[in-house]
Amino acid sequence: MLKRKYDDTLHTKGYASQRKEIILMAIVYNIKRKIAFCFIVQWRIATKLFHSICKGKHLNCGQSRIHMELTLLEEDKWGEWDKFNHECATGNVFQTQEFACSLKHAGMDVNLLIARDDKGGIKGGTFLYLPFSSGLKSIFNCMFVTSGPVLRNIEDTKTMTLLLKKTICIAKEKGAFKIELRTPFINHGNTIRKIGFNTLHDAVSCSFIVNLDRPEDELWRGLEKRTIRAIKKARREGITVKEADSEKELGELYSVYETWSKKMRGVFPLPKKAFEGLWKNLVPKGYAKFMVAKLNEKIIAETVFLGMKGSLGYFNNANLDEFSGLRPNHIIVWETMRTCSKNGYKILDLYGTPCTEDENHPQHGLYLFKRGFGGELKRNMQYYGFCLSPIRNKLYLKLITPFVLPFYKKLFAYKGL
Repeated sequence: MLKRKYDDTLHTKGYASQRKEIILMAIVYNIKRKIAFCFIVQWRIATKLFHSICKGKHLNCGQSRIHMELTLLEEDKWGEWDKFNHECATGNVFQTQEFACSLKHAGMDVNLLIARDDKGGIKGGTFLYLPFSSGLKSIFNCMFVTSGPVLRNIEDTKTMTLLLKKTICIAKEKGAFKIELRTPFINHGNTIRKIGFNTLHDAVSCSFIVNLDRPEDELWRGLEKRTIRAIKKARREGITVKEADSEKELGELYSVYETWSKKMRGVFPLPKKAFEGLWKNLVPKGYAKFMVAKLNEKIIAETVFLGMKGSLGYFNNANLDEFSGLRPNHIIVWETMRTCSKNGYKILDLYGTPCTEDENHPQHGLYLFKRGFGGELKRNMQYYGFCLSPIRNKLYLKLITPFVLPFYKKLFAYKGL
């Protein structure tokens, strides 16, 4: 029965992706019939079944013939891409060599896909991130395209289409069950949806853009009254803000993040090695600021900002619950605004914000917090998803996220396993 069910679908799915899906289905199939095989036996049976189904069949990702070279660039040649990323209008910190190396340092599977023209010049490309490079956890691998692709010509929808189609092919080959795309090309939604991507309407895809190219007193006058009150309260309580400048402070900062992420449902935490890589690779280049709020020499809140080309973006923040009433997050953002304005930064991008001020929105509190710093609300990113395995996607949403992930975070996540 299992063989018949999947025999007709093999031409449309990658080898690794379909193998894992059949393995899962074989386990479910036998459990339903109360067959008490151990997991290892199930794995071997399903693997043999898969090979018997695939025997003599050619699997491909359906890529059409193209007149452009699409390749995965080796790591020792990433410098060529880095120069291209800096020159392009849509180039950003998430597509830098330093950011990619930081995640690779944490054990992620990182690939760089580029498109070249007939003369060998780069027309566009993007980094592809998979959280798990191997092991059982890779069954639920999601491929991330973060703030990409980067294109030399922002109207070059042909190159973008070919890059995204090739991304789907690579995701299938590597066994990912879905792709999550965050792209700055908000005006090319029809092109992206024609490829098969779906718009993720529940994503917080707007930003409050704060102009830092102003005197400090003007920045202060631009704050909302509730934000001013919060900053003054934090000062009265004795909270100070500084940039983390030692490995000891980095460790304390991560401890705050670890405590916060354990209680956040659906949040898959970055391992400590990722923070270490970002701190080591991005801070010396001026691409990152690790800001901490201290009370009596104890770090009670942290915010990580990433950016380049005179712009700094909101990447991550967390605080200890018992100190949230002292408003440490407010004073961190304000002190970052104040110091960055003096040091030549032009823009603070508080992205990850709901696009509506609807009080019933589950993220309305986040909206009010970021609005308080006087920025202009803009949609400069759009989120899309591409489901490669509906079965594994459903298992992830119904089983992994509510039940397995909390257990995993307590035992393994912070060890980088």
